[in-house]
Amino acid sequence: MAGASDRAIFVTHSRFLEPEGGGVQVCNREYIATLKAADFELRPVTYEFSHGLIARVCSRIAPRVWYTKEPPRLFESVVQALIDTGAQYIFFGHTAFASLSRRLQKKFPNLRQVLLSHGVEGLDFCIDQHTRREAGTENHFRIVAERMLGRILLEQMSQRRCFYAVLTLSPFEVEIEKWLGCAKSLWLPRTIAEDPLDWQPIDQRVGCVSTLDHTPNHEGLIKLFDQLEGSVPSEFRFRLVGAPPDKGAAIAQRYSFVDYLGRLSNRQLRIEAATWCCFVHPMFLYAKGCSTKLAIAIGWGLPIATTKYGSRGYRWDRLVLPVADSPASLATFIQMRAHRERFEKYRRETAQIRALSPTISEIGFEIRRFLGT
Repeated sequence: MAGASDRAIFVTHSRFLEPEGGGVQVCNREYIATLKAADFELRPVTYEFSHGLIARVCSRIAPRVWYTKEPPRLFESVVQALIDTGAQYIFFGHTAFASLSRRLQKKFPNLRQVLLSHGVEGLDFCIDQHTRREAGTENHFRIVAERMLGRILLEQMSQRRCFYAVLTLSPFEVEIEKWLGCAKSLWLPRTIAEDPLDWQPIDQRVGCVSTLDHTPNHEGLIKLFDQLEGSVPSEFRFRLVGAPPDKGAAIAQRYSFVDYLGRLSNRQLRIEAATWCCFVHPMFLYAKGCSTKLAIAIGWGLPIATTKYGSRGYRWDRLVLPVADSPASLATFIQMRAHRERFEKYRRETAQIRALSPTISEIGFEIRRFLGT
């Protein structure tokens, strides 16, 4: 078992350590907090990707699902950090590179390489291509998409042969990791860190925070709005926060009950969300990773309307807070929760879900136990 204050290397893109940002930054912050709770003393090693002319030309000729080419000088930086610290663990935040892992395995055969997964990249790419083909909006020829998907799956299988373990964001990705050949993997339930809002709900106002160019999110919203259209009262308002602006504006133009607010700062978002009767998270398939924004909404203490797919990655009691399994049932849940006089009733459900969530120290203990076996 890992001893107190074991030294470890934490490798990630520099942008993924920024204090602001989306789900990637949130997940990295949570991983770092839990690793520190597991008594790891982390030394960060960051990198940048090449965006030069040659890299752009190669991307055009052979597009990729995700970066698989090892960033320049990363191997040398990691080796120096390992020598300086004597670390026996190296954690990869979000992205790993098969060539780097193979070289490290050869030079440091006792080094334990651990991936802090944010989800299997090929999963969402496959969903995106399937959705585009159904809608007639393909962005890649089929042969190109097949090559891209095959390349990322083979790359990730190659990575897994070098990993000591993979930590995942949801239970079903443990099974995917087994399929990819991972020796051992563990699901870490989401923790809740956000403080409650100063609630001031406005009747018939609900809201959502979404990455609008993420296919599972976008398709979920469209399926939900199709169900809500024509069935909600004239005063009903759905407040949509997220980017990119062109996607949000198009949705608001299509559905008269949607108010698109664009991207908001953390402070602006807390002020806005305090006026919602309900936080909505429409997801109707198992996308990669987990929905980090749901943890924020649970922390806010708002009533929640989501699905069995949207609640993946959390400790959830469906007898306490039921989840929908279709756009029609989610639309019903939302209309039940859109009334200000019912706010307190449904807020108590959210409070019970928060009470089920593990603490950072509990997850840290689980990491120590898992990595030490």
